[in-house]
Amino acid sequence: MMALAKLKVAAVMLGTMAASGLLIAQTDHPTTVGSAQSSPASQPGRSAVWWRQQAVRYAGNIADAEARGRAHSELVYVLGHAGDLDAARAAVASISNPQLRIYAHCFLAKQYQKKGDDIACHAEVEQAGKESLAWDSNFGHAHVIQTYMELAKPEEAIALAAGIALEFHRNVAFRDIAAKLAEQGKLDMAEEIVRRRLPATWVESGWSVMANACADALRIDEAEKFAARLTDKKLQDQACFHLVDALVKADRADEAGPFADRIAEERLQAAARATITASSAKKQSVAVLESSIEKAATREEKLALYDMLFAKLVEAENIAAADAVIDAMVKTIEAFPRAMQVSKFGKFGDAVAMAGAQSNYLATAAILAKQGDHEGSVLRLARARKAVTELPEPSGLAKMMLANKLVNAEIAIGDFSGAQASLQQLEKGFPQSALAGQVAAGLIKSGDVKSGLAVAEMITTPLGKGLAMAPVVCELLRVGETKAARTLLEKLGDGSDDIHAFRAVGGTMIELGRATELEQWLGDTSSNVARSY
Repeated sequence: MMALAKLKVAAVMLGTMAASGLLIAQTDHPTTVGSAQSSPASQPGRSAVWWRQQAVRYAGNIADAEARGRAHSELVYVLGHAGDLDAARAAVASISNPQLRIYAHCFLAKQYQKKGDDIACHAEVEQAGKESLAWDSNFGHAHVIQTYMELAKPEEAIALAAGIALEFHRNVAFRDIAAKLAEQGKLDMAEEIVRRRLPATWVESGWSVMANACADALRIDEAEKFAARLTDKKLQDQACFHLVDALVKADRADEAGPFADRIAEERLQAAARATITASSAKKQSVAVLESSIEKAATREEKLALYDMLFAKLVEAENIAAADAVIDAMVKTIEAFPRAMQVSKFGKFGDAVAMAGAQSNYLATAAILAKQGDHEGSVLRLARARKAVTELPEPSGLAKMMLANKLVNAEIAIGDFSGAQASLQQLEKGFPQSALAGQVAAGLIKSGDVKSGLAVAEMITTPLGKGLAMAPVVCELLRVGETKAARTLLEKLGDGSDDIHAFRAVGGTMIELGRATELEQWLGDTSSNVARSY
């Protein structure tokens, strides 16, 4: 259950990366690879101010409106962090994407507040709110509301929510405000929003988010109070599980038991108990853990304890005992079968759970490699590879995550033949293409450019192509294979995913002191996205 929850979170993250430039998302600044390390000192006589002026000039000369807007979106953050707020404010006008423009206004509002300019701060966040209402998207509303709450302006957040035209979006906004107020301890205000602003069908959801917010803030009595108002059994269970999780994270697992007892759904209760058991077992000896495993009644508790035992054995470099634990985990899953869980992320069943347990061979392989036992290390990598690559394709995201873990371990150990074998055994298309970039980059870094370029040819799908290609091109640049790097880069286009490769390349070239060459590249390229970054 816990593993599935993590998979769902990862799926959201992967979906976010793939969706578009709209998802430069809920941070103040969309990170540019290499920008933090880049230094104008590599070009004698050129100051940081000079570089920013050139960037403004260059961005203004980009013909394509969307690409020009993306460039100015980047400039807002660079100029803002440099303290040039007036120039940053001017750059916002050239951002065509409504979400990026809303984020930029919110960022500037917080920068002006830090500077003590309350008038400019108010003007920026107010403009963000106007544009959010005009666009009417939950992405925009959520970001403006978050900003208002950070600026300690809850009344303005409420006014914004009241002006949202679409009822569903309006209800989501009021629920978000109630959660933020509860998090800040303003419970009366939060309760009033739930009672007066949300329709009857949303009230339970309102109490639920308030209970979770209080739990996260470790105000346990208040969390219980709001959880007690819930009549929906599923929401009740989720609130209790959230309390268990919050207490365990705060190293207060001894207080979490009563909340686990209140969970009605069997598997969720087992997951909660496993969370408590694992936390309580952190300081136990190997002998005590083994005894606790024997006494544990559920699969979830046994596996949680096995995880702790395995970690201790790996730390002690007791390979034989650690391998035995992996076998025991597989047998436990077989002894306590669970029904298949199906979601839009794939099918999660016992086969995935067993492959997850066997992926622990990667840890023992790493120890053996460190000890110089190459044969033993490769043997364990092969066991993990068999378990992961033979998973049925409907396993979806679970298989992708395990394959990613496998390939990264193979690269770290230097088993590139194994990494290439893993790729060949994955389904052609996105699963294979997404990981090919890591293997290709690893090969190039190790000195095998020819094999690296051959593997890079497996990067074929448009989705994720820029992310996969970025490390390959950057490694080619670092080993002096500029022509090959340019050839790969020219295969990319103006898609939002290609941004990642262009960002990485720009940062790497500046890091290598090749800014003049980068400018020449940009002058030659036909890609508007490349020019913007």
